[in-house]
Amino acid sequence: MGRVYRAWDRVGRRFVAIKLARKQDSQAASRLFAEARLLARVRHPNIRAVDHAGVAAGRPFLVLEWVEGETLSVAAPKLDLRSRLRVALELAGALELCHGLGVLHRDLKPANVLICRQGGRLHPFLIDFGIARAAGEPGGTQPGIVYGTPAYLAPEQIGASPADERTDVYGLGALLFETVAGFPPFGQGEPAKVLRRVLLEDPPRLSELDPAVPASLSELVARCLAKEPAERLPSMAALGQALARSLAELAEGSRAVG
Repeated sequence: MGRVYRAWDRVGRRFVAIKLARKQDSQAASRLFAEARLLARVRHPNIRAVDHAGVAAGRPFLVLEWVEGETLSVAAPKLDLRSRLRVALELAGALELCHGLGVLHRDLKPANVLICRQGGRLHPFLIDFGIARAAGEPGGTQPGIVYGTPAYLAPEQIGASPADERTDVYGLGALLFETVAGFPPFGQGEPAKVLRRVLLEDPPRLSELDPAVPASLSELVARCLAKEPAERLPSMAALGQALARSLAELAEGSRAVG
């Protein structure tokens, strides 16, 4: 959709992120301004604040809070399982707020999460609301066009079925799968083949890939990745509660081993 640059705000005396739409791309510009409108409604410590949007030299731009960190794709291999679950739990809280405001992210993946260290603890930021939409809108914005990254798309995003909270439940499940397994549920590769696997195949169970993963966590992720939305957890609040229980079980297991 565009590129993000760091710039110095001389008035506010701080660094900001400048997101620019591609030149001569009216659709990208439209998505940029839609992102600005959606972010203006959302205030959460795990979501970057939007400052303002405008047009300079004929190029639409969005000014966002600058966050210093690395993507979850880079950070995850250096984190233990409990830390990865805490990241997912914080993201679930941010998404629960979004859903309460009628906003769906629809592009959840490790590359869209920045991991920072604040006060000695990990602090994740959910970024890139470029294809976010209001609940109930179709998966694509144009007939025959699929927006998002194939390896993380929910089946309904590939067709014309409406997206709802359970679409992001799937996305967070796919994100958590990769942070634990090291690869997305249906692998990478040629987009058409990945999309076919998303629609027709079942992903492996995390506990089968790594016996150290608790069976309850493996089952939770598998439920998030169900093909039919009705078979997934019904809301981000429910997913957050399940993640909190998984964290408690891990902590209890660690104390028992100790």
